[in-house]
Amino acid sequence: MKGLSLDHLTHSLVDLNDPTYHAYGYEKTFSAVARYVAGNRQDIGVFCIGGGGYSFSRYLEVAYPKAGIEVAEIDPAVTRTAYAELALPAASRIVTRNEDARIFLMRQDARPRYDLVVGDAFNDMSVPYHLTTFEFNEEVRKVLKPDGFYITNVIDDVREGLFARSFMKTLKRSFRGVYLVQPGGGWGLSTYVVIATNRDFDRAELDRLIRSNASEYASGTLMTLEEVERAAGPRDAPVLTDDFVPVDNMIAPLFARG
Repeated sequence: MKGLSLDHLTHSLVDLNDPTYHAYGYEKTFSAVARYVAGNRQDIGVFCIGGGGYSFSRYLEVAYPKAGIEVAEIDPAVTRTAYAELALPAASRIVTRNEDARIFLMRQDARPRYDLVVGDAFNDMSVPYHLTTFEFNEEVRKVLKPDGFYITNVIDDVREGLFARSFMKTLKRSFRGVYLVQPGGGWGLSTYVVIATNRDFDRAELDRLIRSNASEYASGTLMTLEEVERAAGPRDAPVLTDDFVPVDNMIAPLFARG
């Protein structure tokens, strides 16, 4: 087992001998959504925002042998480390773009081509604010197929904080269905998963797949923003736009709590 640490934080844990290993619960939830999206197909198209240790993109490569996998990783040194130290094979089918994910998407045409967009660029010490806004969500929506899913991890205290709720509220401007996966531990400070899509889908079946992955999310559930508000209490969370995106102010209380 090896870990990737950046800015004194561990961003990935990789089992060098088992690329299907998930160290974190949110990765298990990601894999459940990928399984639902893929169905019986092996040739899904996936765009990953953030490479990190390449643990999830490497899992996709093994689990879906015909998948097209692209990764936007802004730091080329991270990619070099994944090849040199984290068992990403030289012959990997993963295509890496060493640039900011938003800039990459803005340069693309609006042709829908991805079945799944995976966001793994947020942590509790750093949130790239330009990846949270309505304008960025529109870039994601344009490249998703009509039945595609956008999933991302969000770190917050949903009962006390505003970030996760603002993130969901903003996504609702671009996607008909927006859901939070509530960890079994409740509403405290945790890594949540947010799912957005414009397709009709079997919510109960996706929930079952998430629960079956034997993680801290196994007793959790998919919840709409309205359901979150009823369960955790209402909060006046703003929509995030390029002109108004106070993410740092939203997550500052997390730092104060240590």
